[in-house]
Amino acid sequence: MKLSGQKITTTEWLLARIADELRDQSWARSKDGEKGRNRPKHILDKLLGLEKKEQYATFETMEEFERMWAEI
Repeated sequence: MKLSGQKITTTEWLLARIADELRDQSWARSKDGEKGRNRPKHILDKLLGLEKKEQYATFETMEEFERMWAEI
């Protein structure tokens, strides 16, 4: 696993994927799923370190904001 850079085994990957799919199907049939809100987080993303991390930036002045906007 070290040589190939894998973080988890194939069995762990498959089990996490199955669990994620089952949870997604259950969620899709729920009231939240019908409205597209509160989607469950995937186990596989957590195991692989692919979790989305929300990032926020604050600015003291409009000039700082405009400078950052230009970089983006």
